[in-house]
Amino acid sequence: MELCVDVIISTYNRKKLLKEAIESILNQTYKNIKIIVSDDGSTDKTDEMMEKEHKHKDNIIYLKHENVKQSLSRNMAFEYCSCPLVAFLDDDDRWDKHYLEKVISALERDRNAIGVITNRTEVYIDGKTSIRYEKNKPDNNRIDLKWILKEGSIISPSNTVVFRKYILKAGLFRDFFVGAEDFDLLVRILKFGYLLFLDEPLVLKRERGYSLSTPLNEWRAEALSLEDFVNRNLKKLTPDIKDIAMESLVKNYSRYAKGLLYYGENKKAGMYMKKALKISKSINKKPSLKNRIRYYSSFLPYPASKVVSGMYFRQLKENFVNKKRI
Repeated sequence: MELCVDVIISTYNRKKLLKEAIESILNQTYKNIKIIVSDDGSTDKTDEMMEKEHKHKDNIIYLKHENVKQSLSRNMAFEYCSCPLVAFLDDDDRWDKHYLEKVISALERDRNAIGVITNRTEVYIDGKTSIRYEKNKPDNNRIDLKWILKEGSIISPSNTVVFRKYILKAGLFRDFFVGAEDFDLLVRILKFGYLLFLDEPLVLKRERGYSLSTPLNEWRAEALSLEDFVNRNLKKLTPDIKDIAMESLVKNYSRYAKGLLYYGENKKAGMYMKKALKISKSINKKPSLKNRIRYYSSFLPYPASKVVSGMYFRQLKENFVNKKRI
């Protein structure tokens, strides 16, 4: 199976890291590739680097445009895709040289799969590393809709390769779920089939220090994305997937409410916890003690609600961990 692979990189002001990412693609043992770099308005002379390093390479397309943020930047690159397979690589990540070779081999073994996700190594600012998927691996090495609804937004585009036609069917990235746009697209793709999981860390992903505002935005985006998925597909889902989706929605509402309580947005937190409790009742699930506490915490004065939320002590712990890493 000598399939062509389009590789999309959206970049913004990471000239040096982008150079490393491109080199990791060019060094692949699998050579039937085309690289599309979508420059989202960089001001660090990324265009000069691309001109100098890659101008005369037939398999690299460089697009420079105004800043439209990552989702739309990727979609603009997708317009130039023509290969059956599409891969993504974040501009600060790198691939093992055998990444695409092993992805293609996996697809040759299972012609029913609609794509592949591999394991990855995460590198932190202190140089320490960890393997991303150790405890939550999918059964039978298949990632399907049930699995992603249970696990949530833990997939990175950098270790994902999908047949282009399924991305088209799903409708590309949507920019109103910033922070969970990858999860949002993957959930829609998995309506059409399953992805193979290769339990090899073939991607190196850089992780930044912890910031509470970052997961709060991501939790909000994932909750709203999942809410949108449920609203659009509830009548089409099988009973087992429906239950998983609703339970996941409860979990996401509760998690987002936890962050809201930390920031003193008690009224909004109460609204989301009320939604969570209502869904639990609709699927005949007894609300957990934790969720009931979070709901009643929304009526407490701030900062008492902040402490009860559970985020207060997490933030203290993460601040301590980050100081040690730095």
